[in-house]
Amino acid sequence: MCDSRSVRPEELVAVDHVRRRYVGESYYMPYSDSHRWYYLNKQRKDEVLFLTNYDSKDVEGKCE
Repeated sequence: MCDSRSVRPEELVAVDHVRRRYVGESYYMPYSDSHRWYYLNKQRKDEVLFLTNYDSKDVEGKCE
């Protein structure tokens, strides 16, 4: 897993997602030696890995 705090905004590449009923945008992150990476080994059933997949804090819009 990559620590998002180690990724600078200017490293992100905007990519369009065009679907039949949806047009949106995501960001891809090319590899950099400056990124901090972690490997979770021997995770137990009672341990949780929490991922932030989307942050709508600065997004205006609505869901349909």
